[in-house]
Amino acid sequence: MTTPSPTRRLEWTVWPPILVFGALGALRFSTLHNQTFDLAFYARMAHGMARGDLYDPIVGAHVLGLHLSPILLPLGLLGLMFGQVPVLLLAQTLSAGLAAQGLARLGAQRLGSWGALTGLVFALHPNVGHVLSYEFHPGTLALAPLVWSLHALDRGDARAFVWACVGVLLCREDLAAVTALMGLCALLQPNAPTLRPAGWLVFVSSLL
Repeated sequence: MTTPSPTRRLEWTVWPPILVFGALGALRFSTLHNQTFDLAFYARMAHGMARGDLYDPIVGAHVLGLHLSPILLPLGLLGLMFGQVPVLLLAQTLSAGLAAQGLARLGAQRLGSWGALTGLVFALHPNVGHVLSYEFHPGTLALAPLVWSLHALDRGDARAFVWACVGVLLCREDLAAVTALMGLCALLQPNAPTLRPAGWLVFVSSLL
């Protein structure tokens, strides 16, 4: 049995705080200590989308007139079986954890073993802790694919880069501003000319 390297151990340090914050979010909901708008709003939206009801009664608008988050449809379908809020909170926690671990790996690749602490710094950021422990936002679901896009840029993997950016956009449409910048980053990679067509595709599609 092989012993995990120090870098691998540091990468996994991101999960305890992420899981604690996620558990606090679940406890707040189950004990009726949530007073947040976003959790109720997106849980109702996911529920409605899963049932083919695209009118949101909370704000009195059609889903297409609100922020567009297609990822809520598959999560809403799961929510019909396991409960909307538990599914949303679990998906949010996993996304933040995978993003933190991905940042730890990227930090280790760039800065050496101790660079893996980048992920732990991210996991302990006050805004991450607040969202995970108190509310839900589809932008948090975009954290994992956003970090995957950084890894794809680092590897020069054009296909993975495009799919990661698609994953970001499936979480919320106004994150196209972020993916447009990612497309520019791909265009400016001097050592990865194969990324340029993907960079143009992501940049132009995001602007559209």
